[in-house]
Amino acid sequence: GRALEHLLTKMFSHPLPEVRELAALMKAEAQHVIPTLIKYAAPNAYMQETAKAVAALAAEVAGQIEPARTSGVRLVRAPEEAEAHLAAAILYTASRLPYDQVLEEVRCRPREVRERIITEYLARRGPHDAPLRALEHLTYTFEILVDFGAYRDLHRHRMATQLRQPLTPEHGYEMPKEAERYGFAALFREGMARAAEAYSALAPQFPEEAAYVLPLATRVRVLFTWNLRELHHFIALRSSRQGHPAYRRIAQETYRELHRVHPFLASFVRVDLKDYDLARA
Repeated sequence: GRALEHLLTKMFSHPLPEVRELAALMKAEAQHVIPTLIKYAAPNAYMQETAKAVAALAAEVAGQIEPARTSGVRLVRAPEEAEAHLAAAILYTASRLPYDQVLEEVRCRPREVRERIITEYLARRGPHDAPLRALEHLTYTFEILVDFGAYRDLHRHRMATQLRQPLTPEHGYEMPKEAERYGFAALFREGMARAAEAYSALAPQFPEEAAYVLPLATRVRVLFTWNLRELHHFIALRSSRQGHPAYRRIAQETYRELHRVHPFLASFVRVDLKDYDLARA
């Protein structure tokens, strides 16, 4: 009930009128079964006014700066002393010491000891076992440039903190390999160019609604913060052979970025780095 109330409040506070109308219809139906739990679902001034204030501040602080070109997946923040902190978290529940003492003891030991602690914690996982919860104490932030269609799959990973920039033609689009392979690349580019023109015509008067004309191939920039336990789940699931090539590539690049900074921790992540023809068959 509380989750629905929060969802309805967000929808009532959304800038698009169709989202607000849908919230009203949903609330009317839900009132038949849980009237008291959604009683206070309503437009929220804090959400609405803060969004406007942040947009104004962003225009003031960074509005005149040319955006740097980025691509794919970039790890923008990773924990320091990750293996020491994870080893300390693992030992914590079996210890009588406060966390800082456990951490200091772990720091004083050779690297091989920290690695043995982590290995003991993860080595017995079965094929369907999630890692145990100590991994949640390590968090990583990735910036991802991805086509909007793939993002609609990625954003379903709710055990993450997600911040998405507006959908615009600014970052270009993903060209499907099939369009190039079968001679439709020129037609595809023409369609994307026309969509970008339509967006530019609509955006001055309808800044929110204009995104509707952009195809799912349009790229969008997103910030994801995952803990290491959820990264295990995300990478294993989204890199699997059955996944769509667009988000398989994102999961694979996420793994490579993790491996770049913490190769030992990444060695326990289950990932499929292969490319397949007809992968979803």
